[in-house]
Amino acid sequence: NMATAVDQGTGTLTTRSSYFGYRAGYNNTGRNLTALGYYAGYNNTADYVTALGYRAGYNNTANYVTALGHYAGYNNTGRNLTALGYYAAYNNTEDDVTALGSQAGYNNTGERVTTVGYFAAYYNTGRYVTAVGYDAAQYNDGNYVTAVGYLAGQSNEDNYLTALGYYAASLNKGSSVTALGYYAALYNEGNTVVAVGNYAARSNIGSSTVAIGASAAKNNTGDYSTFVGHWAGYYNSGRYVTAVGYDAAHYNDGNYIAALGHYAAYNNTDNYVTALGYYAGYNNTGGEVTAVGTRSASANTGDKVTALGYYAGYDNTGNYLTALGYRAAYENDGN
Repeated sequence: NMATAVDQGTGTLTTRSSYFGYRAGYNNTGRNLTALGYYAGYNNTADYVTALGYRAGYNNTANYVTALGHYAGYNNTGRNLTALGYYAAYNNTEDDVTALGSQAGYNNTGERVTTVGYFAAYYNTGRYVTAVGYDAAQYNDGNYVTAVGYLAGQSNEDNYLTALGYYAASLNKGSSVTALGYYAALYNEGNTVVAVGNYAARSNIGSSTVAIGASAAKNNTGDYSTFVGHWAGYYNSGRYVTAVGYDAAHYNDGNYIAALGHYAAYNNTDNYVTALGYYAGYNNTGGEVTAVGTRSASANTGDKVTALGYYAGYDNTGNYLTALGYRAAYENDGN
């Protein structure tokens, strides 16, 4: 029965158990318990348990537990628990949990969870969760979540989230979200979202959205859109939009838009617009417009316009226009 008891009030010794501290292992019925500290392992019924610290592993019913720190693993029913830190995994009910840090995994009901950092996964109900950083996934209800960074995925409500960066997807309500960067997808309600870059899709409610670049789709309400470039789609409310380039489709209210180039379709209010080139369709209010070339249809108000060439259809106010060539229909006002 190899057992050791040191200090006043230690519990009844069981097979291969060691108690050090006042009432350590006091009501222990498990085997292979090592309890060090005031009330450590006090009510333990499981085997292969190490409890080090004030009330560490106090109420433990599961096997293969390591609890180090004040109140670490205090109320535990999950197997294969490693809790290191003040109040780490204080209330844990599931298996295969690693909680490292002060109050990491404090109230955990999800299985297969790894949480590292102060308050990381503090209140967690999700399965297959990895939270690394101060307050990362602090209040998490989603499954298959990876949150790395200060407040990354702090208040997450849905599944399949990957958040990497300061405040990345901090207030997320959408599923299948990838947010990489400072404040990326901070306020997100859309599903199937990829936000890469500082402030990318910072305030997004659109689904099937890809935002790559600093402040790309920073304020987006449209679905099925892709924005690539610094400030591309910065304020977008349109659906089926593809904007590639610095400030492309910066202010866009139109649907079915393709903008390629610096400032292409920068301020667009109508539908079915294709703008290819520097400042192409820059300030466009017409529908069914194709502008190809530097500053083509740059200040266009007409519908059903095709402008191909440098400054073609630049200041057009007419409908049903086809302008081909250098400065063609530069200031056209006819229909």
